[in-house]
Amino acid sequence: MNLAVVISVSEYQYASALPGCKLDAQHMQHMLQLTGRFDDILVLDQSPSTPDLRTHLNDWVKRNKGQLVDEVFWYFTGHGIYYGDARFCGRDYSPQLLEATSLSNQEVDDLLRLLQPRVVVKVIDACQSGAPYIKGHPPAFRRALEHSRLESFISMCSCTREQSSYAHLFGSDFTLTWLEAVLQRRSGVVSYRQIEQHLIQQFQHQVAQTPFFVKQGTGHEMFCRINPHMQTLARTIQAARLGKRVMINRSERPKPSQPRSTWPDRTSGWPRTQPAG
Repeated sequence: MNLAVVISVSEYQYASALPGCKLDAQHMQHMLQLTGRFDDILVLDQSPSTPDLRTHLNDWVKRNKGQLVDEVFWYFTGHGIYYGDARFCGRDYSPQLLEATSLSNQEVDDLLRLLQPRVVVKVIDACQSGAPYIKGHPPAFRRALEHSRLESFISMCSCTREQSSYAHLFGSDFTLTWLEAVLQRRSGVVSYRQIEQHLIQQFQHQVAQTPFFVKQGTGHEMFCRINPHMQTLARTIQAARLGKRVMINRSERPKPSQPRSTWPDRTSGWPRTQPAG
């Protein structure tokens, strides 16, 4: 069986809101469903707090532990920060309570290890998300998954650990480009390696944001076989692009700010700095 997790945190108690991340998750969930490959898709798209994230993820692992798991696909979009490791921030993120209010990359790997998958794919759209996986001996992802039957590990991050990610009201650059790698095709099979190549090509001239990849194995595993229904998602994304054009420049790290209860009436009033990570 194949499993997937889609996490979106777009509203924060003490950091800038990320409205585009809500659409990121909707599009990614839709894509995963259209592939017809995934037997259990856990969707956490209501800006969960970190305790809620841990509870839902642990319950999901317990529910599927002991099954013969071929692939696990793990997706996160929201604020991120690098502090010793890439960390993914829940709605309650606070820099004063970093461990309690964010998930570390290592913590996620440890959870996935419990499922003993053959293939792990992690797609992360967050600032400072490019965890190098070279700490210690053996490398971190091998240590985290050493007891599994892992044959292939693929990590696709939106930027390096020193960079910011960029987003719009209609979604984030990295996620939209990831989906575009699939939706531009009309037939055939799309591999994770092909998606990676498309991301490299599309971001090659964007100095401020460089996707970061880590692989064990070739990356030639199939993500999906193209089917006609996928063009519905392509049209949905295009409609969102036309309706919401304003750019959001994600900051290098989430900085505390006052909670927002209302937004400016005109889109031109949206802030251009510090809303994402």
